Amino acid sequence: MMTDVLRFRNYLGPRGRVASVMLKPIGEGAGAFGELCLVEMVLEGALPGAPTSFVAKFSPKDVPIHLRSFTRSQFLREAHFYNDFSIAGGGLPRPHCYLVAQSSPASSSSRFVMLIERATAEVAYTRISGCDDAGRLKLLMAAVGSFHARWWEHPKKPPLEWVQPMGSPDSKLWRAAYSFAWKRMASLAVWDEVYTPIVGWRAAARRHVRALVAALHAPPTTLCHLDLHLDNVFFGAQYPGGVAFIDFANMALAPPMRDVAFFLGINLDVPVRRALDAELVRVYHDALLAGGVRDYPFERCWRDYRLQLWYVLFVHVLCAVVTPGFAKQRRNRTGIYAPDERLTKADRTAAATFAAVNRRLVGALVDHRCDELLAQVADEASDGCCGCA
Repeated sequence: MMTDVLRFRNYLGPRGRVASVMLKPIGEGAGAFGELCLVEMVLEGALPGAPTSFVAKFSPKDVPIHLRSFTRSQFLREAHFYNDFSIAGGGLPRPHCYLVAQSSPASSSSRFVMLIERATAEVAYTRISGCDDAGRLKLLMAAVGSFHARWWEHPKKPPLEWVQPMGSPDSKLWRAAYSFAWKRMASLAVWDEVYTPIVGWRAAARRHVRALVAALHAPPTTLCHLDLHLDNVFFGAQYPGGVAFIDFANMALAPPMRDVAFFLGINLDVPVRRALDAELVRVYHDALLAGGVRDYPFERCWRDYRLQLWYVLFVHVLCAVVTPGFAKQRRNRTGIYAPDERLTKADRTAAATFAAVNRRLVGALVDHRCDELLAQVADEASDGCCGCA
């Protein structure tokens, strides 16, 4: 198959072939959705620029039946973003994709494979390490701002007919989901004392859930990455603007500052974020203006950044705490709570990642007085004010 793919992409001459292939699993414990392999090839009759290595991304095996539709939709979104746009047309720097294939398009249990250019970085950053390089962080914020400007207020129609909106401001489903998450905030005790400063916010979050959901899902919207963290970012002069992004499975039409709050809230150590986030949001906003966005003043942008930290908390509580069952792991001393001698590499990576993310997120919520912002949102809702001024 690889010979056919490379011939189709004009990387092999008529008699060229892939002489050998080696596979190496990668991404263990890094939170990767799907199975990743590094593919190394020996080519015969290769044309200039032919790749000799790339990453193969497979949809996961044995997906529970109740998650098959969700899994399929995630891979379809990523496939569309790779297939439907050039890198410039999509608006977000990314590696090249050599192939996207689906085993059975009509079936919810079909498998996907993506063959993607192996991204390299001048310096590798992760959610565990964080990033304190102001220059590189500005490159990232400028790229995200330009991407958001490209799709600002674009409706769900071609070429984005495959993208799902992230819910309306009056969504009963979202209110129920938020209420469930706040109810389960007690599960945050699995992270020891790190969440102590905000556990007391739970009652207000549940009491004002209607106003909070309305504010978090209010327009404007744009095409968002929605999994914007350092493991999905590569800095290097070889990329347009000095940065490239991967993993587009969560893309949706959503409020733009959701991406910004997610990145700044969980990827920067607290002192770094305190020193830089105002400047970084300004860089992002300047990129919006350069991309033609109007009627979105910086004051609104900054407030929305603070507000969307509530969404980051919601996602973290519901998806990163409740769903994987960390409380159960702690009770049973399994997974990331297993004795040291029984911890797998994946467990150690997950534990270190969540420890770093939790500490940063709580620091951002407290520093930006998000409890006071919630009270303002509730007051504005009762007065009929949108809070946009």
